[in-house]
Amino acid sequence: MYSIYIFLIILVLTKFSYSFPSHGSPSPLVPVQPTVQGCVGDCSSCHQLTKKEAKKILGKKFDVKDVLSIYINNGFFEVIYKNSKGKEEKINLFFNKKMATKEIIFLDDE
Repeated sequence: MYSIYIFLIILVLTKFSYSFPSHGSPSPLVPVQPTVQGCVGDCSSCHQLTKKEAKKILGKKFDVKDVLSIYINNGFFEVIYKNSKGKEEKINLFFNKKMATKEIIFLDDE
C-alpha cells in the first residue's frame, strides 16, 4: 500500500521538476530549436549537393536532362545542366534545397 504512495509521490515530483528550467536550462517539455549562427568559413563544409540529388530536386520543376557541374556560391548552389534539347542552362538552388531561381540579384552590388 505504501509503495503505491511512494510511486505516486516520485511520479509527481519527477513531473514537477521537469516543468521548470533549472539554472538557465530549457525545460524538456518545451520544444526549443537551436539558434543558427549562420555559415562561417567554407560553405562546402556544411552544405553539399550531388549531381544525382540536384537532378532529382530540380527535375520536378525544370527540364533537367543531365547535371554538368555544381558550384557553391554565397548562400546557394549554382547548378549548370543540360535540358532535353541539349542546351546548357544555369539555375541557382538555395542551401535549404526548397527554392530555386534562374537569376539572383544581389542588392549590395552596384
